[in-house]
Amino acid sequence: MRKTFAATLALVIMMFGLFTGCEPAPSIPSIVTTMKGYNDELIGLLLPPINGTSPLDFPEDTVITIDDGIDCKVRYSDSGELDLLLRLNFWVAHDGTEICGILPVDIEYYSSSSSIYSFQARSAMLYFDRTSVSYRADVTDGDETTEAFTPDTDYFTCTSLIVDGKTLLANVYESK
Repeated sequence: MRKTFAATLALVIMMFGLFTGCEPAPSIPSIVTTMKGYNDELIGLLLPPINGTSPLDFPEDTVITIDDGIDCKVRYSDSGELDLLLRLNFWVAHDGTEICGILPVDIEYYSSSSSIYSFQARSAMLYFDRTSVSYRADVTDGDETTEAFTPDTDYFTCTSLIVDGKTLLANVYESK
């Protein structure tokens, strides 16, 4: 009798878990890795309209369309720097995830050319799949001799992570 009851209880628990959609929560490192991938994808989308052009080609308050669901507003530009605010409005990433949020980006240029030296995303806030992430990212070019942006150093720091209303991270976790 006890074995039958235990077997029935185990079966009910397994069925309940199957039909309620229980799935393991993703780990913090996997979420941070996914976020870094989204950041890299955003930089890849941002490069074509601005690489090889002078920052002065973009007057302040100009809005540049980057992709479906992404535009950026030029907040500041001078001969060596471009300060942008990327606005994501249900942008669909390469994996099909819809992402909303803001991404302030400082772009520094080499003084001797119109080649980009670095991207700095500071205080980025993105929202997707019941997840809220704040992060900072720094990507630096390694070769001044070519116009193409070739990442040499790449730092990504997640500063907060909230999933399903639960704070999972409220300090620093780095991925390189």
